[in-house]
Amino acid sequence: MDEIEIRGKINDDEFKKLHEFLSKKAQPVDEYERLTVDISPGFDPQTRNWGQVNKANNNNQIDLRIKKSGKNEKISVKLGHYASKNRQEFEIDLKEGELVDALHLFEALGFKTGMIYFWKSSLYKYKNFEIKINEYPSGNRDWEIESQNSESDPDDLAKELSLHPFTEEEFREYINWKNINLHDLYSLDRVKELLEKYV
Repeated sequence: MDEIEIRGKINDDEFKKLHEFLSKKAQPVDEYERLTVDISPGFDPQTRNWGQVNKANNNNQIDLRIKKSGKNEKISVKLGHYASKNRQEFEIDLKEGELVDALHLFEALGFKTGMIYFWKSSLYKYKNFEIKINEYPSGNRDWEIESQNSESDPDDLAKELSLHPFTEEEFREYINWKNINLHDLYSLDRVKELLEKYV
């Protein structure tokens, strides 16, 4: 499935305006806590990012993640540059409780390093778009707008909402900052701790 998506950071004032708009105009779809284990190829545990390794080896075309959103668990693979607006996405649903088994499987295949992300998401539908607000335990927030068809450009909606999408450089810097300041290095033990604590 093709994905058309843009992202950006949001401060408190922008959040209040966006929340007011969504409350009046958009349809609430879901609210959940999300645990994501990112075991994409090319991760460097010392720098806690994929940037330099991926540039050197050109491995930044694949994102491999195992996700838990509420009771829903899945394997997600995205193809294309991580900062690209257009990417291909493939998902395989897991049964509830299979996330750790999936991680054992991928570790056996050599995927043993990466990052763990945890946040709360609020998902809305507006016209031909999905709008998601993500809030991290630190209080930081960001947003995503995904188009439901190729004729609807998420940049148009961002402009309407006075939101500023990341440039590729800003997105790279933001990911690196989150990996150092917000996210955990991947280990099965840490995943199990987070599953017991939050989910």
